[in-house]
Parts: sequence; C-alpha cells; structure tokens
Amino acid sequence: MKKIYLCRMSTREKILSVALELFNQYGHSKVGTRKICERAGISPGNLTYHFPKKEAITMSLYEQLVGELDQLFESSAQAGALSLQAVYQGILGLYCTMHRFRFLLIDFVGIMREIPVMNQHFRVLMNRRQQEFTQLFQLAVQSGTFKLEEYQGQYQSLHLQMSVYGDYWLSHGEVTFRGSDEEKIKHYAEGALSMFYPILTEKAKEEYFSLLGIGE
Repeated sequence: MKKIYLCRMSTREKILSVALELFNQYGHSKVGTRKICERAGISPGNLTYHFPKKEAITMSLYEQLVGELDQLFESSAQAGALSLQAVYQGILGLYCTMHRFRFLLIDFVGIMREIPVMNQHFRVLMNRRQQEFTQLFQLAVQSGTFKLEEYQGQYQSLHLQMSVYGDYWLSHGEVTFRGSDEEKIKHYAEGALSMFYPILTEKAKEEYFSLLGIGE
C-alpha cells in the first residue's frame, strides 16, 4: 500500500513524504539525501532539482507543520465558544499533528542551530502564537470555562508554560514513555490540560473530572 501511495504522488511530494518517514525513524542528523533518494527510488539529480540541499527539505516539512497548526488555531478561534471539551480536543489535535512531524521537535535545538532562517521564523511565530493564545483565553473566559486573571500577566505566564511543554513533550516521551503512540499523545495531552486547572471555573472543574474520568 505504501508503494502504491508513493506512486500517486508528485516527485516533490514523494521526497517530502519519504524524508518525513526517515527523519522520524532515524533522526534528522542520521539521514542524508542519498538515503532519501534510495527510499524514494529517484536519482540524486532529481532530488536536487526540487530541493538543492537537505535543509530545503527540512524547511518545507517545518512549513507544513506550521501550516497545519495554523489551521487548528484558526478553527478553535472561529468556534464561537470554548468549552473544556473543545480545549482538550484542540490539544489532542495539536499533539497528533506534532507527533506526525515529531523529528522537528525531538531534534529541535540541533535543527534550529543548523537552519538559521527557521530559527528566525520560529521566533516570529512565537510572538504570533502568544497573540493567538491570548484570543483563545479570552474566548474561554467569555464561554465561562476560564476565570479572569487573578493577577496581571497570569495568562502570559501560562502561555510560556504551555509553549515549553509543547515544544519538548515529544523529547521527554521519546526517552521515558513506554506505550503506543496513541497512549503517548493522550498522556501528554492530559498533562497539558492539567495546566489549565487553576484557572478553571467551578463548572469547568466538574467537567474536567468527568472528562478525564477521575474523582475529586
């Protein structure tokens, strides 16, 4: 089935698909363009026609990830109401997408050092993400899910915690977690959801325990 699927792709799509699979399997630093060519069944010249360097492949995959995450943030912002169930489903969606591009997060620091243009883009992206999180927090307050800030900067601090956790949960899971990919995603998504507990309204706290199937 995998070979049939690859045959239906354009050469560029095939290169990206194969590179993503190899990067996830072996790690970004362990995979060169020769291995990608061999797995994709194409010549080195064909690969360099589409991607002059390995860094261009990596950058394209990074842009794919950012694009898919942008769509998830946009969908949440357009929901109109943000229940705790919607928050949790949003986190699961984010983490499932991250897992598909997991090499970027597992090898995060090395890749950012290797590709300065990606590092620069990521810094700008983090500023935009903070604005998007702020909008979502406000929506959750309006929906009766989150409480108002108890002190100035509380939500900004929470965003920082969520960002650090979100960027490195895959690295932590790669080393420590033993279980299926589905179990891993659920485990860390629930960990992310728990960060919101201190700012939940009483009604949302009841939903929290029901959602996770735990008792107070």
